[in-house]
Amino acid sequence: MKKYYIVNIDLTKIDPEDVEALSYEAISQYYAIGTSFYSINEEELDDQFGSEVLCGGNPDDTFINAMEEFAQTREGLLGITFEKKDLLDRFIEFLDEIEVPYTIKVDETEDWNVEWRKSFSTIEIDESFLIVPSWEDIPEGQTGIKIYPGMGFGTGTHETTFLCLKAYKDLINQKKQFPSILDFGAGSGILGIAAQKMGATKVDYVDVDADAKTNAIQNYELNFETGKINYLLRNEFKVNGQYDLVFANILESVLTFEKDAIINSLKNGGILILSGLLNNQVENIKNLYQLEVVDHLVKNDWSCLVLKK
Repeated sequence: MKKYYIVNIDLTKIDPEDVEALSYEAISQYYAIGTSFYSINEEELDDQFGSEVLCGGNPDDTFINAMEEFAQTREGLLGITFEKKDLLDRFIEFLDEIEVPYTIKVDETEDWNVEWRKSFSTIEIDESFLIVPSWEDIPEGQTGIKIYPGMGFGTGTHETTFLCLKAYKDLINQKKQFPSILDFGAGSGILGIAAQKMGATKVDYVDVDADAKTNAIQNYELNFETGKINYLLRNEFKVNGQYDLVFANILESVLTFEKDAIINSLKNGGILILSGLLNNQVENIKNLYQLEVVDHLVKNDWSCLVLKK
């Protein structure tokens, strides 16, 4: 039996607009392995939303709007699941700091990952590029990458990851070339690995978390028979202005803190793809970075900026 730790947050105790951001924080910064919404009254929630509430993945706008209304008018819970106790403890410290009340439930099961896998299916970035779970095959005649959903953020299911990949693919479709790329805040390595699959000859990966590095190595080996991923921890990375393109799919607070390192990693004329941004955070980042805006992509509550140095 495997042990999982579930942090339950009462949706009536937090602003409904903060629910999405809190879920993203848990996954991207504290490496939660899943989030779900459910009610103290399970029968009521099942009647309202059916099995969709348990299936994960990318719910449509109708479901999201209905869930937000439910959160405001009913007792309900946001459940955030952790596999590692030390990551749970770090997240609890964060909740204490921002004064969000919670309870913790310990669950022992053999089938959690099997059930979770049902929610992670093939994602189409466009008609010519797919993100495929590691246990499935890329369809014959299609191109894409395989990703194992481990401890590193980035499977393509979250809007910000999807938007970064979509922005990059749009640039490639315009015949733009980016021989050298930095994936800053690389997590699972999905962005850099996708770029290499699309022809980038040099990709460096940087993250603060050693668990994410382990997951990225696994994903690299799933997609390339030869070679070795150049994945550095943040304290090993030296800024040198050598990259044609930089990905930075990280939270606004980190984009703010790491602004100089991110901008100075770009060559003059280089492209910066930024995400991890809620729509209401975009103007602040645009004003902070002071770079030319090439494109602005939006999906649900999340934005991606394409900037030029």
